[in-house]
Amino acid sequence: MPLEYLDQINAKVSSAFLDVSHNAPAIEKVFSGIQKRHPQKALRAVCGFGKLKDSSAMLNYLLGCCKAIHLVSKPGCKLAKIEEIEKNATIEAQKLAKHDVL
Repeated sequence: MPLEYLDQINAKVSSAFLDVSHNAPAIEKVFSGIQKRHPQKALRAVCGFGKLKDSSAMLNYLLGCCKAIHLVSKPGCKLAKIEEIEKNATIEAQKLAKHDVL
């Protein structure tokens, strides 16, 4: 994904990119684009997942490319609860560990 389509927020030490991806292929495009542009940087993701979205597939990808994943949610919103996302992240991390990906 061309990074010019992402909102970039520059800080003194690092940059943040804002994107609203709705599925695993979109997340892969965003993060692979950032990795190509900043190959020396460790990536962190701050993300929330919609209740009806396949968070497992998205977490599977993020666990393989990010130094850290910070989960967010908001009560009364269409976002999945953090506990639900953490459960999915644990399952995906276990799957990756079995294949020595982590």
